[in-house]
Amino acid sequence: MRASLFGLVALWSLGAGALCSAATPTGAAFLAIPLSVRQLGMGNVGIGEDDILRAWTNPALLVGLGGRGVVAGNGSSLLGGGRSMGLGAGWQVAPGWAVGGMFLSSAISFQEVDALADPVGKNFTHGLTSGGVLVATRPAEWLRVGGALKFVRDELGADVGKATALDAGLVAEQGRVSGAIALRNLGTALRPADDVVSSAERLAAEARVGMSYELLVRQMNIALEYVSAANHDAALDAGVEWWAIKGIGLRAGVSALQTLSRKLTAGVTVARGPMSVDYAFSTQQLGMMHHVSIAYVFGGLQQAAAGQAPSTVPQAAVSVPAPVIAPQGASATAAAVSAAAPGSLGAPRHFAVANLEEENVLPGEAEQVADILRQAMGQATNRAVMGQREMEESLAQSNLPLSGCASEECAKPIGQSLGVRVVLFGRLSRDAEAYYLSVFIWNTGTGESSFGGSAKGATFGELAADARNLAGRIGGRP
Repeated sequence: MRASLFGLVALWSLGAGALCSAATPTGAAFLAIPLSVRQLGMGNVGIGEDDILRAWTNPALLVGLGGRGVVAGNGSSLLGGGRSMGLGAGWQVAPGWAVGGMFLSSAISFQEVDALADPVGKNFTHGLTSGGVLVATRPAEWLRVGGALKFVRDELGADVGKATALDAGLVAEQGRVSGAIALRNLGTALRPADDVVSSAERLAAEARVGMSYELLVRQMNIALEYVSAANHDAALDAGVEWWAIKGIGLRAGVSALQTLSRKLTAGVTVARGPMSVDYAFSTQQLGMMHHVSIAYVFGGLQQAAAGQAPSTVPQAAVSVPAPVIAPQGASATAAAVSAAAPGSLGAPRHFAVANLEEENVLPGEAEQVADILRQAMGQATNRAVMGQREMEESLAQSNLPLSGCASEECAKPIGQSLGVRVVLFGRLSRDAEAYYLSVFIWNTGTGESSFGGSAKGATFGELAADARNLAGRIGGRP
């Protein structure tokens, strides 16, 4: 199946390249500038570490949020005094499904001249505004697909063109290798034909085919991407990304490296907790461009109780009845969280997932795995899942640490502070071969802990699938 998919990627890419090369050169050139500052620092390569603004290039990347909502904004200083700003937001509304929105505004002014190239005292402005909605899903752990519907308004002085366009993309992962394709700007005419222009002006259709490879235990990846577009020559982009230390990411790249107009790029990310700040610059013959963005990860995915809509309030524990002896046929670990009587959303909470201890993983991955455990436990126990925020607020009020918990010494006060009877805690790590997750169960009633189980995956996606299965076993689901 995976070999067939990569064959489909190549075939689709050839067709898309032909489509782009056959199109008439078009306006709305600002659409070719990525929104993601991390992408801009990595040679404009669209595939790499997931971030919300990269979904502007490939909407399939929207579903890489790991059950979290993200909002981000950027600002850029372009050549010739131009400027650009963008906003992006995404939310995973259900396991394997995400929705989001993007917005871009760019403009640059030129001094108007007459037929003799003398200034006439007025400025000519080229501006673009674009925005749209995105939907992405993960039909398999190794595959993500997404699409976007966007509007485009292109202004050339007093001449205004409008269009509606579709984007589509997919990302496939196998071990340390990831491949991605995206088709962009497939839409209506930007400006109709008239007495001066014999054919309608269309958006610049674009096709992207990229591949990345992870090195040094996911601390570094290298990526290449081929870009074919209607309004410029095909380009080969290359970039590298390295998380040198926890919370610090470095990037460098070359855009259009096979041409004389190649651009050198570099960037850095500083991430702390839910917030990250990105900076990138590119240099070429005409000068330098600078880009800055800030992103904030918020909330968590809420899993609704059976027959009810998901809650919109980020919460932090799972409501399940008190632990009793497991029913016949249930696993031993399920006994710790099985039901003695039906519970309700208003009943006292009996179950919580502590923040995981982490080793040699990227920022935010341990929090994503904890969210996955909460979601899957909610499905397994048929109870409402409450996200992370409320738990952390309660622990902060009790002056308890919010760092990862991998021992009974921290699980016990967490259970007592939250008023729960069962706390899941554990550790997430990675070596050169795979991710490893170990989960333990602390019963505050008996004062004892037991081993809940383990999960493993060569990639983060494979680990996520195994972690969901593990939570299902703990919750009593086959």
